[in-house]
Amino acid sequence: MLKENYDGYRFCQVDFGLYNPYSLLQAFSSLEIDNYWSYSGAPKFLVQLIREKGWYLDDIDNSCLPKDYLSLPDTAINDPLPLMFQTGYLTIKGYDSDMQEFYWHIQIKR
Repeated sequence: MLKENYDGYRFCQVDFGLYNPYSLLQAFSSLEIDNYWSYSGAPKFLVQLIREKGWYLDDIDNSCLPKDYLSLPDTAINDPLPLMFQTGYLTIKGYDSDMQEFYWHIQIKR
């Protein structure tokens, strides 16, 4: 149950997932599995940016982006995806080496 709920944060093309430390510690403390990360509060600026762009989380989930997308410094200003990745709400689901694209997964249980 711990792996299913708290493992899966991936930050590079190597298939190596990391457990969410905040949620894991909360689960050990309370002896319950819950959605602790989203309870900790989403950054208001990120929520506002997603709304301004008219995006829906289902449209973002399982999308793909070029490998270098997150390294572009100007994208984080007007694009929710790099911010979601940096704040832990978006993680790499897979990597297509032929296309050099990452596939994404949203880490928020809805």
